[in-house]
Amino acid sequence: MAAVMRLTVHPDEGEPFEVTAGQREMAAWEAQPFGCNAFDALGTRGVTFLRFLAWAAIRRAGQKAPAFDAWSATIDRVDFADDDDQGKAPGPTRRGRRAGASSTSP
Repeated sequence: MAAVMRLTVHPDEGEPFEVTAGQREMAAWEAQPFGCNAFDALGTRGVTFLRFLAWAAIRRAGQKAPAFDAWSATIDRVDFADDDDQGKAPGPTRRGRRAGASSTSP
């Protein structure tokens, strides 16, 4: 898992927006009663994990946000931000995709 994640928040009302969550937000997640190891969270509590990271990043940025549960009730979904890598040449840390290959193919 990357130490920094760009997330897109899709509220029930209003336009989607991006936030960046890092180790501070992951540490806050791990400290919650419902939290777990951040490296395991996507596989065990993925939806709640992404929502919490986005909420924590918003609050750290100084924006007003209600308590997590109240904020989460106003959010349709939180996704990983689209890097729009299609059509870009592979870089030193990004492997090229073969035609017809799945994203899990070596």
